[in-house]
Amino acid sequence: MLLSAVIRHSRAVSVCNILGLGITRNYNLKHKMGENTADNVKTNGFESKTPFLIGVAGGTASGKSTVCQKIMEKLGQQQKQQTDRRVVCISQDSFYRSLTPSERLRAERGQFNFDHPDAFDDKKLLAVLKDILAGKKVEVPEYNYITNSISDRSHTIYPADVVLIEGILVFYFPETKKFADVIIPRGADNIVAIDLIVQHISEYLKRSPDAKQMLDYAGISSVPGSPQRTGKSGRPH
Repeated sequence: MLLSAVIRHSRAVSVCNILGLGITRNYNLKHKMGENTADNVKTNGFESKTPFLIGVAGGTASGKSTVCQKIMEKLGQQQKQQTDRRVVCISQDSFYRSLTPSERLRAERGQFNFDHPDAFDDKKLLAVLKDILAGKKVEVPEYNYITNSISDRSHTIYPADVVLIEGILVFYFPETKKFADVIIPRGADNIVAIDLIVQHISEYLKRSPDAKQMLDYAGISSVPGSPQRTGKSGRPH
């Protein structure tokens, strides 16, 4: 089972090719959390951060949402309040555009292709990604699947250290593709691959003073002399 991930930051390149238990790594991680702390300013009452943006892409039912959920769980983020989360996840599904009356009729008949790029509001997605990378608090729209239109409600994403964004075409659009590389899941039961992604994020977060406390809470610990990381799953690697 293959999961290939390339995670890139403006100051660093981290490459992880995972085939079974084989790992190739070439990285030099530096981040504003560990240096240039003056760049972190208050935005909307919260500390502005330049986050690590990780894209999770793949076809329908390929395991994108489950992979993100397991990463969040292993990092102990699911139990935290939104304002306290250091890793957050958003879905491209929030950026479907409102359909026209004729398109809604086609959707009701099962004749509208929601997997086509034209089904998404790529300009809205681009604007939100830019604000996220600027360390701003953002409002992510909620899509109403019954009316096939944007709901009046939205949910708030606060500045975080790591942002996971998942979707079938999340980096199809040229303007959004440049913001992060892509993880293509080959099944959400690939615990080894998920643990290695968690390791990358954990190493990144360790540059912050309170990271050790967060990792201890999540039950994640380093294995000396090994690129692996153990957690509460207890499953052999």
